[in-house]
Amino acid sequence: MVRSSKWVRRTKPDHPITQVARRAMRERLRNVWDYAPLASKKWEEDIEYVHQLRVATRRARAALDIFGDLLSEQETRWMKKRLRELRRAAGSARDLDVLGERLQKIAADEERRH
Repeated sequence: MVRSSKWVRRTKPDHPITQVARRAMRERLRNVWDYAPLASKKWEEDIEYVHQLRVATRRARAALDIFGDLLSEQETRWMKKRLRELRRAAGSARDLDVLGERLQKIAADEERRH
């Protein structure tokens, strides 16, 4: 499974901001890149892939909000749009999964009553 952390590893307070930004963005976008195919193709094996994709997109967006001024405005806007699209798609998939679980529980409860 993909290794994910909310912290930017291997950074120190005296590191240049550009180095920290590069590392943070690389880690965040790598998580999105790793989870996107798992969430889209293997979600039936483990719905956690969808959840982790949502988490990865939120963290990548937060890194863009913090470090976006170091990129061109066009690059930042493009990446934010793509991350939003991925997060929304994963959100819809997760919502449907939760709904399916609820419906299964209701059906099981109904069967036990009858």
